[in-house]
Amino acid sequence: MVTVPFSPSGFSDNSDALLVTQMLHLTVTLLLVYLRLMNHWTIQELAGTVNAWCRERALQPANGQTASELSARTLHYYRSVGLLDAPESGAGRGYGRRHLLQLKAIRILQAQGLPLSRIQQLLFARSDKELEQIAESAGEIDPGPANVHSRTFNSKETWTVYPVNEQLFVVARNGAHLSTSQLEAIRKICDAPPKTSSKNTLTR
Repeated sequence: MVTVPFSPSGFSDNSDALLVTQMLHLTVTLLLVYLRLMNHWTIQELAGTVNAWCRERALQPANGQTASELSARTLHYYRSVGLLDAPESGAGRGYGRRHLLQLKAIRILQAQGLPLSRIQQLLFARSDKELEQIAESAGEIDPGPANVHSRTFNSKETWTVYPVNEQLFVVARNGAHLSTSQLEAIRKICDAPPKTSSKNTLTR
């Protein structure tokens, strides 16, 4: 952008100076609107953007509980269950950067085989920075073959949480029980020094 020096004293009267000032303000306003629209999408555009992002990284849901491609209908459902924030406006390009980060995080966790009920717990009240860190971890996930889990998850099933230590816990589904000795063995494994590190630190 070229900056043009401006001095009101160079005009014949105040009306000329006022006109130029108004034009400058209008130009800046239009530029800001343009930049905002560049980072906002309709619901269909948002779904397509996330689908393209997933294809570039070979990310697919691992448990077969959802389609490999997002659609506007899927995003409406995510909104209804609290996984996706409401749009910033009621029509047009109402979806912005936070919505994009939320969907990226959802797809990453689905690629790890987590059910939507668990993903909702993990992503609840996450900041944009936290969502961005999860999105950046996509390259660390080995997508493997599609549908690696043969069993699907039921949204009405029950889950039991077993604390392991201050940072970790084990979740058992549908009444599965862990004995004290099993939990102790798991604690020993978790307390051992990690061999690798990961940016994806979802430990809620």
